[in-house]
Amino acid sequence: MDSDFLEHFPNRNFEVIFVTAHASMPYKPFEKGLFDYLLKPVDRSDLVSLLDRVNDNLLIKAINSATL
Repeated sequence: MDSDFLEHFPNRNFEVIFVTAHASMPYKPFEKGLFDYLLKPVDRSDLVSLLDRVNDNLLIKAINSATL
């Protein structure tokens, strides 16, 4: 999987999620800031769970940046 496009966003204020048909993800996307990935076909409960984790993570980042 080519994740070089992540390099175009060095100061992201959003999370990146790949949706893929590949069961194993290489480490390169995670090293470049990939939050997580979903396997196709996307299961609704997996999507909801992942979006909850993204929301929690963004909330934590916002609280941490507000306290700096």
